[in-house]
Formats: sequence, C-alpha cells, structure tokens
Amino acid sequence: MKEYILKNNDFLVSQTDSTGKIIFANDDFCEVAGYTLDELVGKPHNIVRHPDMPKAAFKDLWETVKNDKVWNGYVKNRTKDGGFYWVNATIYPIYDIYKNKIGYTAIRQDITDKKMIEIISITDGLTNLYNRRHFNDISQRELDRAKRERNIFAFVLLDIDNFKKYNDTYGHQEGDNVLINVSSTLKNSFQRSEDIVFRLGGEEFGVILYAKKQEEVEHLVEQARASIE
Repeated sequence: MKEYILKNNDFLVSQTDSTGKIIFANDDFCEVAGYTLDELVGKPHNIVRHPDMPKAAFKDLWETVKNDKVWNGYVKNRTKDGGFYWVNATIYPIYDIYKNKIGYTAIRQDITDKKMIEIISITDGLTNLYNRRHFNDISQRELDRAKRERNIFAFVLLDIDNFKKYNDTYGHQEGDNVLINVSSTLKNSFQRSEDIVFRLGGEEFGVILYAKKQEEVEHLVEQARASIE
C-alpha cells in the first residue's frame, strides 16, 4: 500500500469532533492563524471564521460533510489579531474502527498571495468596490442563483448628477473625492452579506440585491438614496 505523508510546510491541518470543536491543529495552522494550540483546542472552529464569508457557504459546507461527503472550496479566515488569510480547504468526515463518525479533518493550502492578485483584478482601484469586469463575470450566475432560491433579484443602477460639471469646476481630485464618498455611502447602505456593490465606470454604480419581498428592496434603495442625498 502506498503511503502519503502530509508535510507541515505545505498544509494547514486541523481536526474537530462531531460538534465542530477543535481537537487538533498542526504547527502551521497555529502559526498562520496566530493562536497557540492550547487557545484552539476545545473552541468551535468558527473562531477563525471571517465575517466577509457568506453564511450560505458554511451552510453548504456542513450539509456536505454531515452527509458523509468531501467538501472543497476557498475560504477566507480571520487571524487572532484581526487580519485574514485565504485557504483552499478540503474537509472530510473521520470515523472510528466501528465506522461511527467521530469528527472532521480539514486540510488547507494557504493561497493568500494568489487570492490577493485575483481580488486586485476585480476591484476598482479608486473606490475599492468591485469593478465592471467582476459584474460581467457574476451577474448571470447571481441571477440564476436568485431563481434557484426563489428570491427576488434586483439590480440597482445609478450615477451622479452633474458630475462632469463638478469635475470641470473643482478639478479631478475633488471629483475623485465625490466618487469615494458616494462609494462609501453605498457600502454602508448595502451591508448584508449577499449585497454586491460595483463601480461600473466613471460616475456609474450598480448594486445586486436579493430579497423575499419587493418592499424590502424598495426600502434598502430608498435608504441609500437618502444617505447619498
């Protein structure tokens, strides 16, 4: 039988019991996460969950492993000091000699550098919103997801009135400040994990929203309009 050995410098490894509490973490996991082993053991694995990760991703993860299947995907984790790192994670159930499920093993590769390059490619450099390229890549997928989950799908399109006149009068630096302020207001107005805000180009912005009722969309959009005003 061929034996495969996991090298510590290649993988971040942890194990949990059946309830998701950590029972083991290797040195590389501890180093990247910023915790000692004693600080991790006995804690729920969501101690490293980053708030940027949508709840739907973890729902899919748990449904997969609880059904005795292997889950694989990209995860953004949080470090002890509030930083973050990205991993390509594979999670699978583990069993005792009687084939009773006793927990889960997670094997991860740190892909933070690769992910940061990817993020830069889909982010507008001035406003830090997603750019038009990302909108083009995901808009159809998000529409299909809304249909599948039977949610209302809304796309909000807006631009800044008289922006060219303002830019010409006060200069490009002040124009950039307007774009940054509007972007910040949009991010603060659409804070739900499923809200996606874009700068589509120039002074044009877009937002993808999901909701169970149309009134919810209208309320969110009106709040954003009032905040920008």
